[in-house]
Amino acid sequence: MQGKLWAIVLGVSLLILAITGVIVHSDLRLAAADLLGAIVVMAVIVVADRGRTAAIAMPILATTVFIIMAVLAVTSRASHLLVALTLAFGFAFAFMSWTTLSRTRPSDRRGARRPPLATRP
Repeated sequence: MQGKLWAIVLGVSLLILAITGVIVHSDLRLAAADLLGAIVVMAVIVVADRGRTAAIAMPILATTVFIIMAVLAVTSRASHLLVALTLAFGFAFAFMSWTTLSRTRPSDRRGARRPPLATRP
């Protein structure tokens, strides 16, 4: 649940960043990158626990969207601060989808195989 909460915070932050970019009349490519990131973050949250296909597709989608966001952000002529924030949030989203939201972490598998402490001899 904690990973989903952080993903929601990232999605809302990207949406606020897109609105801020439009308000300060920054390049629309940067606002499009932020909006794309926010939409995909929310989509990933919806499909995070939907099975094996979603667990495989989610990190690939996040990485693809991060690359698109990075290209749009770097080619824009916006403020360096807004570009840096877009890249930071995009990288955080891609990293989180590969680690936190993944259902097949080794630590989860180890914990599932071990019996509870109360039943150990």
